[in-house]
Amino acid sequence: MRGKARFVFTVAWTNLSIGLTGLGALTTAFLILLLAVKEVASASELYDTISDSCLNVPISALLIVFAAIVLMKTLEILY
Repeated sequence: MRGKARFVFTVAWTNLSIGLTGLGALTTAFLILLLAVKEVASASELYDTISDSCLNVPISALLIVFAAIVLMKTLEILY
């Protein structure tokens, strides 16, 4: 049973890495776009805490995905 669980984990990890690297450029571009929008919007008079919260949610999620992509690429190079 232990070998079977290891196989399932390896297959899941491989699928995750393929999915992350395939959309890596798109994710990075969208993260940069959202950070630019947040910077430009923060200079506006209409910018408030609600706008800040609305932009922080997707930025936080994309930062986690970006960190996972960097980790996967680093592990791919090292191993």
